Order: sequence, then C-alpha cells, then structure tokens
Amino acid sequence: MKVYPQAGIDRLYFGMTMTQVRDAWGQPEDIYHFHPLCDSLEERDVVWQYANGTELSFSSCDNFVLGTISVSSTEAELEGKCVIGKSILEIRLMFPELELDDDFDEFGQDYLLADKDVSLWVVAGKVDTISLYPDYDEHGSMRVNQPLSERGS
Repeated sequence: MKVYPQAGIDRLYFGMTMTQVRDAWGQPEDIYHFHPLCDSLEERDVVWQYANGTELSFSSCDNFVLGTISVSSTEAELEGKCVIGKSILEIRLMFPELELDDDFDEFGQDYLLADKDVSLWVVAGKVDTISLYPDYDEHGSMRVNQPLSERGS
C-alpha cells in the first residue's frame, strides 16, 4: 500500500467523494460521526474505518470529501519505505527532516514531515500511525491532485 504525501494512498486521493471511495475500496467496516465542539454542531466529521488499518475522514469543512487519511498497516510504504513498527531512531535516519511536533509523554509523540503534510504518531518509541493531509492553497481550498492511477503509480 503506497502512501503519496499530499495526494493519497493506494487508489484513494484527497478530494474524493464518499461514493468514489466506496467504489474504489468498498464499504468500510465501521462508520462513526465526530462533533468536535458541542457549540459548533455544523462542524463535524464522518470517519470510515477499514480492516486493513486505514481510517478516512470526511469533514464538513471540506464539503465531506476525503480530507484526512490515517494508516497503521505495516504494509504502508512512505517513499518506498515501510515505517510502521520502526523505531524513531530508524525513522530519523530515513527522514532527517523529521521534527517533533507534540510530546504527550507515555501516550505518544507526534512527529511531522512538514513539507509533505505527513504526521507520524509514535508510541513507546515506535511508529504506530501515518497520517496524511492534503495541501491547501492560499485561500484555504484543498488542492486535489489527479487520481493516482492516472499518474502511473
């Protein structure tokens, strides 16, 4: 499963509708709704979870198109490298530009590849999850890259 920073994963890309995602990957195993603030119910997410360790988020802020991808599968490859389960020391050798963003002590650490809009969640010194975010233009609109299959990937 290939991870494409600022674009998507496998045959999924940012900006896809729920119907397009379902056509590409099938029905998710679980769907849940998230309301981040009780006083802002208009801001909400629909999150789809797949058995392969992938979680897809569709936010009201982005008109419910695919806007965040998180994956915990050991088969996920970032720039041709498997990173899930690797130690943070190994990851720093692979990606010297990696920066610590937040440290939540025993709960984990969030590391960023800022130029790629990629977050690596680290628990007990090992990468647990890769999260991908789309690129946004200066007006706050999501830049949607062409489908990955059309790029020869």
